[in-house]
Amino acid sequence: MAKAPYNTTRAIVPSEEIAKDSESSKAEDKSTMMGSEISGDEENPEDQELAPIIDIQIIARLGAIAACLVRNKKMGFIELFEKERSRQCLEVLMRTCERTFDSNGSYGSLDGKEDILLTSSRPPVIDESAIDLKTKTTRYMSGQHQSLVYIRMLLQVLKLEESVFRETLQRQGGVSSQEYLEAYQKAMEASTDFIIKKVFKAILNESGQNKLLVSLDFLGTLQTLIPQFLEVAPDVDGNGGEGGDKKHFRDRMGSIKRDGDARRKKTPSLREKILQFRLKICELCGLALAEYEQSIRKHGRIKRKKMPQAVHVVTVETINFLFRSLYSYKSTLESRDIERVSEISDARHNFPAITITGSLILWLLDSLELTLKELATKQIQNASLGWVFILNNLQLLDKRMRDASRLLSMDIHPADVKKRFGEKIKEALHSYTNASWTKAVEAMSMENWPLIQSHCHPIQIQGKKKMEADSWAKKAIKHKWKEFNHHFAKQYERQKTWLIPDSQLRARLRNANIDSLLPKYRDFYQKYQQVKFTRNAGKHMKLQPEVLVKMLGEFFEEANR
Repeated sequence: MAKAPYNTTRAIVPSEEIAKDSESSKAEDKSTMMGSEISGDEENPEDQELAPIIDIQIIARLGAIAACLVRNKKMGFIELFEKERSRQCLEVLMRTCERTFDSNGSYGSLDGKEDILLTSSRPPVIDESAIDLKTKTTRYMSGQHQSLVYIRMLLQVLKLEESVFRETLQRQGGVSSQEYLEAYQKAMEASTDFIIKKVFKAILNESGQNKLLVSLDFLGTLQTLIPQFLEVAPDVDGNGGEGGDKKHFRDRMGSIKRDGDARRKKTPSLREKILQFRLKICELCGLALAEYEQSIRKHGRIKRKKMPQAVHVVTVETINFLFRSLYSYKSTLESRDIERVSEISDARHNFPAITITGSLILWLLDSLELTLKELATKQIQNASLGWVFILNNLQLLDKRMRDASRLLSMDIHPADVKKRFGEKIKEALHSYTNASWTKAVEAMSMENWPLIQSHCHPIQIQGKKKMEADSWAKKAIKHKWKEFNHHFAKQYERQKTWLIPDSQLRARLRNANIDSLLPKYRDFYQKYQQVKFTRNAGKHMKLQPEVLVKMLGEFFEEANR
């Protein structure tokens, strides 16, 4: 079927107009039968702009159908009625989907209380706040997916058809409530299956984080509308929902007990289909969540030619996803149905928190940490740089978690929020200083100082007591200073060019270097100041302790000016 462009504003016929349309249809020829078509004025091209989404002709045919039922009072007409309505509803839905989604557009409410507006003439407006400036990607925003209209469209069709069957029931008194109930459910079976398939296809066509957000968006929409669905989707016992003008329909249907019929047991009722539909979307949310978690982990297994020294894109994307996107679906995530999904129940068990949302945040953050460590160890050869990379990312995570501490206080225990990354940063700082200065500290080791002393004899220089080393001691001392100078110079030349965007982290790293190196160096310097092991001591003892502190303060300076 060819798709015609529709730059239109269209409206669904509200259910309140059904009775008026059905009364006007009584004037139709009494000989009109089930398969006949109701003719209308030839449609002008301009009239296409007002073409209704749910075709009014399927409502107008009610009068003729009801008249046939009244005259004949035969059960066969109920089956014909059900088949005809099923065919018409499915055709209308298929045609509507074609019209509505042949181009991008916006849509309004489909709650049955207001007309639906679908404007296809304008491109979708992208909220600038949804664009991540660092990753240049557009985040999915709640309500943005056009296919959300499918769920509301199904509800509208169910409401319209419930009214059709209620009108028919009022006109025909010789048919049992059970037969009408079964006919109503059969008539809506094909339409319900059609829309459910459309929704699943729309979700499965997404990928990455958008798949999860779209799944949650569909689930949230369905959860909001479930009470209305249950009002117009009676179960096999004939019980609908509570409230309003549906009570008359429910009372006339009566309370029909299960008769143990095998045929009905095999086919779920309309109500069961709707509830199973919700459970299936919950399962899709769990699968999409697992896929997203794996996409985070996948970053650690992809080899890249150049690794960043600062914050990795996976950290930025994950933070934005957790606090700007996922958290906005908290009400949907806290539902009882989604808690039963295996992926989410596992997260609740492995990462205890106050709420489901808190457990999911802790789970995804844990996966991010594992990914960062994997990236640092496997793709960064320099161990010190690897820890700087981890510290840059942990610092950003710690800052964002602290900024969001008030927001997360109802989801994660406050102590966990404050301590989670603070302790990890301390551990990473310790690992960084060890990786940076292990060899330099080994060169300053005083373990063989007694042996060196034994190869020295006391002397006086300008009235001061000193020691003079023999040839073996001179060689050993010069080797120590050579090793220290080499390792310090190498770290200095490297680390002054490393990028650390956060000023607080830069200060902590510099202080950690001073605390790790200065006490040992001062003792080392003072010891060998008392030993004459060369004519030109400045050639070997190049840095006074004060100069060493000054140079350590220049680490990370060039790249962060």
